[in-house]
Amino acid sequence: MGKRTPATPKQQRSIQTRQKIKEAAYHLYETRGYHAVTSNDIATEAGVNIGTFYNYFENKKVLLLELLEDFQKRFFHQAFEQLPPKMGSLTSREAIAFMVKKSFDAFRKEKGFFSSVYPLQYMDPDVEKIFRKYERLESTRAAEIYAQVTGLGAPGEIKKQITTVSIIVATVSNRFYTLGLPMGKKETIHALTEMIHAYLTAAFSAR
Repeated sequence: MGKRTPATPKQQRSIQTRQKIKEAAYHLYETRGYHAVTSNDIATEAGVNIGTFYNYFENKKVLLLELLEDFQKRFFHQAFEQLPPKMGSLTSREAIAFMVKKSFDAFRKEKGFFSSVYPLQYMDPDVEKIFRKYERLESTRAAEIYAQVTGLGAPGEIKKQITTVSIIVATVSNRFYTLGLPMGKKETIHALTEMIHAYLTAAFSAR
């Protein structure tokens, strides 16, 4: 017989139990790291037995991937969907500064979890797949926003440059909250904004 796939809970009590397991895993992955945590640890933290854990999740990796997907959705919403009504009236420099700050704020809220799972993308193809999926979504959305603000061509025409920018901003934001940087947050955001603005201005003026 094949391995049973955990069913999606429909009753409120089951939904709450499943969520409690997810919250326990999130806390343990955040504080102890993925590799140091076992399925038994998660069950104990959640206050359930190991059989209950396996009723909802096949293993701790499946749970990790779901938590990572949840995190990426929250990050995307915070950084790219909560935009002010005045966004279209900003200058390109102001728009860049706004988006960089949004990225920093989104990382700050969940820096512990992100710093724990970020290195896994270099070791696990399933984790990498999720990172690359949202990297593409974020680049596409950032290109749409920048094209709207500047009028510098269609989003598809500037996506390559915006993808580079998005990766740089995510990397610096992560580094700032996990390992630190010589400058404070305000100075780092300003420096990033100026570098990105200069890069995009040069790239598009040469077209």
